[in-house]
Amino acid sequence: MDGKTKVATAVLAGLAVGAAAWYFFTTDKGKETADKWVDSLKNAGDSLKDLKSKAADTIAQLAGKADKYASQANTYAGNVKSEVNEAY
Repeated sequence: MDGKTKVATAVLAGLAVGAAAWYFFTTDKGKETADKWVDSLKNAGDSLKDLKSKAADTIAQLAGKADKYASQANTYAGNVKSEVNEAY
């Protein structure tokens, strides 16, 4: 791509961005559409926060269960060791 083509492409891209901005910030329909997008993004953010909180709770519960089972296994192993030592 030569220099003139790059400049022309940049100018066209700038015009497209400018036209989109004009539409979204000056027309009623554009403002309505932009507001819907903003609301959707806020809802998505809230959903992600909820998901993060639920994931953290689940991880904490699983960690607690893992500790409980590890403790039980350790106790069981100690009991078996004691029984083996007593038998021999």
